[in-house]
Amino acid sequence: MRILIIHDNLTMSALLTRLVSYLWPNALVITTTDGRSGLDQWHNAGAHLVILDWELPRLSGLEVLKIIKRTGGDVPCVMLSKHLDRDSVMIAAAHHVDAFIAKPFLLQETIARLSALLPTTHAELSPVSNCHTFNSFIAYSIAQATLGLPIASDLIKAIEQIRTLDTDSKTQLLRRSQHSPALMLRLLSFANRPPYHLDTQPIEDFIEAFQHVGVDDFINIALELSLIPGSVLKHHLLQQKQAYFEQDHLRLTDIVTKMNQDVEFDLKAARSTCQLYRVGELTLLQLMQAWLDHGHLLDEVACDQLLQRNAAHLGNQIKTQWNLHGTIRNRIGAAYLLPSGTVRREQVIMRIAGLLCSGDKKNELPRLLSRVGLSETAAQRYQISE
Repeated sequence: MRILIIHDNLTMSALLTRLVSYLWPNALVITTTDGRSGLDQWHNAGAHLVILDWELPRLSGLEVLKIIKRTGGDVPCVMLSKHLDRDSVMIAAAHHVDAFIAKPFLLQETIARLSALLPTTHAELSPVSNCHTFNSFIAYSIAQATLGLPIASDLIKAIEQIRTLDTDSKTQLLRRSQHSPALMLRLLSFANRPPYHLDTQPIEDFIEAFQHVGVDDFINIALELSLIPGSVLKHHLLQQKQAYFEQDHLRLTDIVTKMNQDVEFDLKAARSTCQLYRVGELTLLQLMQAWLDHGHLLDEVACDQLLQRNAAHLGNQIKTQWNLHGTIRNRIGAAYLLPSGTVRREQVIMRIAGLLCSGDKKNELPRLLSRVGLSETAAQRYQISE
């Protein structure tokens, strides 16, 4: 099955791609960002379903719809639009659109509308059935770009309704969202790409990133995350592991906040980095939940072994797949290992914080503390009391 998505918004295109893959796991999904390119794809290979936006660059969605219906006959076409007026709906209907979905849309309603157009294939045999070991499942998930991070289902539901909230409730929701590694990583990844951000200096703060992408795109990001297999942890063991790793985030945040009283550095950027400290482990938990959802088993011993062996690799993989800015990646990496010749204070700070959080087995702290003008006595104030 071949499904063509024509949309020029990055987060909406990502959401639609994830939604289509959720409904039809074996589908080949083709995405384009303008009407002319979309038509080229249509003429080259056709499609079993076309999802397109009304307002597209180069050629409008309505014109694309006319041509596809003229040449493709009964191929289902879904039009997305912010235009809710009767005339727009009637114009699309006159050109035989199969579904007209108003933006912003509600996820479950959209799933129902799309499912009515083509048979969904949740139960059909998919390539994941050939993964007989968890390591093969990891490789498959990397190849299929289905890596994700755990996220709470009630947080997703709240974000979907963010437009209806008053100012205080919206502020509280954004404050909670800042503590979600999934939202932090995905939001920073999008916010540092054109057209949201054209400067070479990266955005490293959650609220600044939110302001750049806007409410609608933030909702798209949250909904896309919710559709990644295994994103909602249901197994008690995995929930316990998640809580443990998120405690590490809080401990690291506490350390850098105290350090900032004595050393000048970008605290907002450092706090964002702290939320992403254990993304490798959290990505692995998401994959474990997906593995369990496919009917496999996993005990605590195997879980711990997999975390020890694969967390670093998966952390690098998800940061690469989600195109996280290099500056942010380097800051996260410094918490684990400071590359030889590093001179940036921000990375040295993160390495000191990482050592104070996890232990200084190689006695690196004295040398690093002196580089930023701190004494070992002063550093004792940053130590975590268990």
